[in-house]
Amino acid sequence: MYNFKYVAKREFMPLKNELIELIHQVQDQVRDYFTFRFDFVGSSQRNMITSDNSSNVGFDFDVNIQVNDDDEEYGPKEIKHILMNGFNEILKTNNSKYDYCEDSTRVFTIKVKDNENSKIIHSVTLQLFIIAKMVVNNILNLIKNKILITGENKAKGFINYQKNSMVKN
Repeated sequence: MYNFKYVAKREFMPLKNELIELIHQVQDQVRDYFTFRFDFVGSSQRNMITSDNSSNVGFDFDVNIQVNDDDEEYGPKEIKHILMNGFNEILKTNNSKYDYCEDSTRVFTIKVKDNENSKIIHSVTLQLFIIAKMVVNNILNLIKNKILITGENKAKGFINYQKNSMVKN
């Protein structure tokens, strides 16, 4: 049974501010490779953090990272590893209470753990968005040519193109 409760702002706000400072340090760390912006999303964006007191996972912050690699020098895996290495280096240098990055398929996570009680106090899930010039140019060309992209076949890895009859010249 879930037992969700709101986390008091006085409890999570200092941690959120500490996290913002950490991300700023990582921005400086990886600046030779590329730049990025970040946004808190979901409940952390609205400052409505919840925690399930009956579990051992604590509460979490969700952060989107939008990478600006204008020259498209790095692939998605490289970008992810550069960011993870940047976070790990800053966490190590600062002797942070966050554990090292944990890699997942589409995201990576940093956590503050209570190892004695086998409990996660709180975590941060970081999701990457990489906007490539080629993709932007293709989207602009599709719009210009009055083609609509639908996600019907997204799960299969296909994009279904349909003429958009609603667009007028």
